[in-house]
Amino acid sequence: MAEEHTLFEVTDGVAVITLNRPRVLNALLMEQAQYLAELFENISNMADVRAVLITGAGGAFCSGVDIMDSQRKPEEPVSRAELMTAMSAFGRLAIAQFKLGCPIVAAIQGVASGVGLAIAVACDRRFADGSARMGAVWMKRGFHPDGGITYTLPRLVGVSNALHMLATGELFTAKKALKIGLIDELVEEGDVVDAALNYARQLATGPSVMMGLARRAVYTGLDGTLEDAIMREAWGISVAPKTEDAKEGFRAWIKKRPTEFTGL
Repeated sequence: MAEEHTLFEVTDGVAVITLNRPRVLNALLMEQAQYLAELFENISNMADVRAVLITGAGGAFCSGVDIMDSQRKPEEPVSRAELMTAMSAFGRLAIAQFKLGCPIVAAIQGVASGVGLAIAVACDRRFADGSARMGAVWMKRGFHPDGGITYTLPRLVGVSNALHMLATGELFTAKKALKIGLIDELVEEGDVVDAALNYARQLATGPSVMMGLARRAVYTGLDGTLEDAIMREAWGISVAPKTEDAKEGFRAWIKKRPTEFTGL
């Protein structure tokens, strides 16, 4: 079931993940969140994957968790057990995105709210078109934010903007999202997946090992000291000469030709 609702293919070194429940704006099932987490955990071991693109089918990115995904009646409150299961699933997904050894790009159209926003914010770069509407809607339902959003969102848009989004649940337009740094690229409607995929393909031609190490160094460096960052850089520098990509980079530089990285 989870695989049916989460499409996966690899093209030109890019793993393309498509959330595929368009009738409910790609709201996530609990089992689907667990499957996504496993998928991100396994991608690091896929030799043919050097970048990831995540998007949604049918004109929406992801409207959050499917709160009707249970046997309880609609009028019954969400149980503590259900909330803890959700926290575990979405927390695992956020950590899997954080620890991934290659860049993640999001292609956003339509709604990206709740955990859908959390997934997008945990990506390295976000492309969106004019139809995008992005919001941290938990408070509107009386819920506490999850999916790591209290960690990732203030680091992306600043504390004041993050607190405003979390407190009000306001759905930001694409233009407003661009203004505060919630998205990085605003493209024409209908072009967002192609634009994001082209960017991901560009990243996939780079020196993958070094790119992954740099990604990890940047994210872990957000909470460390300058000394910590320098130590991580020193370790990465010591690893670089052992990679085929570093050797290729040197050969290309000497011969004044374009590089042909293999990700090794």
